[in-house]
Amino acid sequence: MSNMADSIYSWIGKWLANTIWPWVRKNLWPVIQKAIVHIFVLILQNLVQKVFSYFKERKATQAEEALKKAAEAEARARNAESDIEAEKHRAVANVWRQVADDFTKEDKNLLDKLYSFANDAAEDFEHQVEGLKSDKAFDNTIQERIAESPPPSLPPNLNDSEGKTVSH
Repeated sequence: MSNMADSIYSWIGKWLANTIWPWVRKNLWPVIQKAIVHIFVLILQNLVQKVFSYFKERKATQAEEALKKAAEAEARARNAESDIEAEKHRAVANVWRQVADDFTKEDKNLLDKLYSFANDAAEDFEHQVEGLKSDKAFDNTIQERIAESPPPSLPPNLNDSEGKTVSH
């Protein structure tokens, strides 16, 4: 009985591998492929957004601190006792404003690079998944696994059509 069941299962496995898998590959794989790429791109976009938000918040805080120091230096310039001291404080304020501007520019450059890297990664992933369409090794591996996988285990006790318990 076991040899007959194994033979039937083997025949069904080969039939699935040779008939159903090519149909799945032709009709369902393009849909699955698009879903996989879409999910990857969504995950990547989410990751990029979180990383960008982290750096943007950090740079914004640094820029705010620089602008605060520039305002403090301007206040010291207004309260200076001499023109030389006032000029010195205005120069310090200008440096801090430049630092704040640099942080803002760094933020934009970082965003541009991050999005560029993310787009490149998404395109690379899409090409890799697209390559699976024509990958005969992938196709053969799937067909072999379907055809050669062992039959699933039956539950320990089955009831036959008359309700009697049957053990295997």
